[in-house]
Amino acid sequence: MVVKVRWLGGRGKPFVKSFTSGVLRIWPCAGRRTVGYSGSTHDSAFTMIPTQFVSIVRASIAWLFVFCFALPGFAEPLGTLVREFNYAVLDFARDPIRERIYATTTENSIIVINTKTVQIDAEIFIGSNPVGLDVNADGSRLYVACSGSSAAGIGVVDLATLEKLPSLPTPYLPADVAAGLGGRLYISPGDGASFADLKQLSAVDGAVQADLGSGHSTYYGAQLALTPDRKKLFMGNVGLSAGTLVRFDVATPTPVFEQQSSNLGSDGNRVVISHAGDALSYVVSSSSGGYNVRLIAVGDMASSIGVFECGAYPKNGVFSPDDEFFYTAPFTQNNVQVFSRNSFLKTASFSVPQDTLDMVTDATGRRLYLAGTDFFNPGKLRVYGTGRGATELEINHPSTVDVRRGEVIRVEVTSSQSGVTFSATGLPTGVSIHSGTGILSGTPTVAGNYTVQLRAVNTAGDEALGELALHVLTPFTVTVSGGGSVTWELLGTTWQRIGAEVVLTATPDHGFDFAGWTGSRVSNSRVLTVVVAANMTLSAHFTRQVDSTVDFTVEATEFGEIYPESLRGKTRRVVGEKVMIRAVAGEGARFTGWSGSVTSTANPLNVTVHGGETIIANFEPDAAAGLTVGATGSGAVTGVSGGRTQHEIGEVIKLHAVPLPGSRFVGWAGSFTSAQSPLTFAFQGPTTLVAQFESLQNYVGSFRALIAADSVLEVKVGKDGVVTGKLRHSGETYAFKGNAAGINGVTFFLEREGDASPLAVGLRLALHDGLASVMVQLDDGAFSFNSVASRRAVVEPNESSLHAGRYTLQIPPPDAASFGYGYGTVNVTRTGSVRITGVLGDGCAFSEGSYLTEGDNAMIHVPLFRKEGLISGNVHFDETAAGSDFVADLNWSRPARPGAKQYAAGFERSVTMLGSRFHASSSGVNLIPFSAGSAVIEGGGLLTRSTTQVELIERNTFASTVAALGKFTARLLPKTGKLSGSFQLGGRTQRGLSGVVFQKTGVVIGQHIGPAVVGSVRLEER
Repeated sequence: MVVKVRWLGGRGKPFVKSFTSGVLRIWPCAGRRTVGYSGSTHDSAFTMIPTQFVSIVRASIAWLFVFCFALPGFAEPLGTLVREFNYAVLDFARDPIRERIYATTTENSIIVINTKTVQIDAEIFIGSNPVGLDVNADGSRLYVACSGSSAAGIGVVDLATLEKLPSLPTPYLPADVAAGLGGRLYISPGDGASFADLKQLSAVDGAVQADLGSGHSTYYGAQLALTPDRKKLFMGNVGLSAGTLVRFDVATPTPVFEQQSSNLGSDGNRVVISHAGDALSYVVSSSSGGYNVRLIAVGDMASSIGVFECGAYPKNGVFSPDDEFFYTAPFTQNNVQVFSRNSFLKTASFSVPQDTLDMVTDATGRRLYLAGTDFFNPGKLRVYGTGRGATELEINHPSTVDVRRGEVIRVEVTSSQSGVTFSATGLPTGVSIHSGTGILSGTPTVAGNYTVQLRAVNTAGDEALGELALHVLTPFTVTVSGGGSVTWELLGTTWQRIGAEVVLTATPDHGFDFAGWTGSRVSNSRVLTVVVAANMTLSAHFTRQVDSTVDFTVEATEFGEIYPESLRGKTRRVVGEKVMIRAVAGEGARFTGWSGSVTSTANPLNVTVHGGETIIANFEPDAAAGLTVGATGSGAVTGVSGGRTQHEIGEVIKLHAVPLPGSRFVGWAGSFTSAQSPLTFAFQGPTTLVAQFESLQNYVGSFRALIAADSVLEVKVGKDGVVTGKLRHSGETYAFKGNAAGINGVTFFLEREGDASPLAVGLRLALHDGLASVMVQLDDGAFSFNSVASRRAVVEPNESSLHAGRYTLQIPPPDAASFGYGYGTVNVTRTGSVRITGVLGDGCAFSEGSYLTEGDNAMIHVPLFRKEGLISGNVHFDETAAGSDFVADLNWSRPARPGAKQYAAGFERSVTMLGSRFHASSSGVNLIPFSAGSAVIEGGGLLTRSTTQVELIERNTFASTVAALGKFTARLLPKTGKLSGSFQLGGRTQRGLSGVVFQKTGVVIGQHIGPAVVGSVRLEER
């Protein structure tokens, strides 16, 4: 037999070691690797084992393992082969938000692995010789280094639709790519340009933004890795001795070289970073201490934390998601070794049939994915169990729920596993449970106390049980007729549990008698005990006594009062009644006598009521009167000694309000009010003044305000009233710092370029609607704006924001013929951080990070088109409102762009953004509750509006039923609610659809791109 070997790998040639007994051994040169063989044999004496037979046997074994071990909540034992695929894989990348792993293959493609089902969901052909790959932080894009393409470039995949996007140009053929912050990419050279520099590129157009070449050397094929916060970039040279590891700070658009270490061993390979971002391993084939993998501190690469003693030729590694274990499969050993991250001792190992190029775990740490390589056979992708990640089936729900009869109820029942089926018994009429989501909802029509039995069952038949006490409340109405009252908290219509015991007390007014109870209970007892039944109505009746009373009025002039209080003003007294009235002068005043119906200086005064009397107590200040001063809060008053002093009428008094450190003066209260300190006034008689102080700690925090459409203020307030701020106004950014502790705050004058007058920014700390706020005034010389900066809401460590979770958004088009629906997603974290990502109605993408403020608001302000356009406004969260869970009135502007294909003239619009909580669907469950709908498509260059009837053809997928009305298909992604689809009208070219589901109202909205404008699409129940 004649064997010819041809090397197709570019730089360097392989070494053919031997060819004996039908075995051909080929080693790649340093820095390269063998990814497969092609060709044919021409000797009938050369025999091979039929691959079909081997595949059938291995497939049968794989499915047996899946049947036995791939059950919800069941962890496969360590080393269990879960599944294998006939793909020669080179590199892995794990999706940060989805249950997916992406891998480059020798078939010039990307495979998408569903880690929940352990199946390949898609294969995307990306370009020639794809190697390194990475997913950006929000999980929207996958970037792939195509190291063999005729035109150097980075392949790009939209991870929402799994569609290949246009590639990005690169200055050389890349070997690896890392996706950093702010849309920045980092690449290493993969062609023969040895020692070419690392580059920083724009993820939008591939433009080179920076050269990372200072202070280090780069060998082609270098591996790149980012810390989890994507602020530190590491480069490890591959196949180079000594191995070189370099660290950069990439937190800002300007990368900074920080450290290089060149004494870590020989023949560098993978750079593996822990999930906590505190440590890394630069895997080298050998080191000065022998064959091992060294754990290095991220902050100091010269510092060794410990060593994993793995034996000869380590090439790869990965940390478990909780960083408790480190896995590695050294070349030539045909096994995977498991080390404790804390003790560095090997805890276990298991055999594998091939050497391993790369490895990765799923997000749960339950399974380990290995990229196999072999000198004699094509490599395979194999999946093994780790023995970790098992969970028992549990059901979670509230123990007691009260709901009013006739009102909508919604109770979330969840489980510790996904893919379970929920059921319930003992539910009231009108209420049901969704078997897929576990949402118990409906409108109960019969009041009563219900014991609901809940059940969750997984696919293995395991079940979890729970019990919920559901009380459907009944209306309980109490009314009053005549002069009297009943127990106030039960007056009117309240809602009570059936069988509850309530006590009612009837109290007649003066001149009235209690006449009895009528309605659901009849009784003459003033105190009535009732056991609640359905729809009870009770009325307390009072009747007027025979009237023998007359008007009797007692008043007092300034500086005094009369006692008892029951005689003050006009009252009704019985004719002939004898009353005693006492006049009491205030501080610094004296009683001068009675006038009106009685003239006397007697005190107290005894009077017999005849009817119609008006008696006045007269007072006047003494020549010298009292001044009383005090303080509330942390502060004191100077200018007088002691709490009360005597002063002559007309005397000029000067008082100082002196706050203690950390407090401020906010005003005087008492006989009169003022915000001045010092306060100077002429004494006019008995006076009480209280200086009010408040703690500046009340205002500590971060504040944001949208002052005008193009003006945004961010302020931090310290404990002593120090404010540090940043103002974005008309495309420019201004920073300032000062102290706003004074009652009138502080004003900053910010210089502007040219002849423009300074910007005047006034800040004042004050309560607004009961919340600590920063009152803002901005004057730019032409206009003056006022606004209120709200403080970021504080969430305690053991609590979670009321609005935490995922949402979808829609922005209805201002004109459906010229714009599509704006759409997107919103994620609110436990601490109230907000991330909004979407597409506007003109097709322009936008993204904004914000946070929830006190008052449940979040501000968005997104510059567009190089800061010439804008989308801005305040988002208010209110999940009790009908139709939406948040709402925002937005200002939307797009600049004129001559020569643009769409919206060249630009525009200004006011639009509304609405939001809906998003509940991802589990297996077999649809995101929207209908199977027959209508798809309404208009605008985008279409001549007429089109309405197409559609049907649910499979889970979350709709298609048109009447071909004459136009072909239409649409699919919703169950994990994100995003829409992708297409349509065709009158034989015209198919147009792409995109959008989201809006579960609050049960519709799907989106847009389609036309030649000159964007059109709208709406899918709703028919």
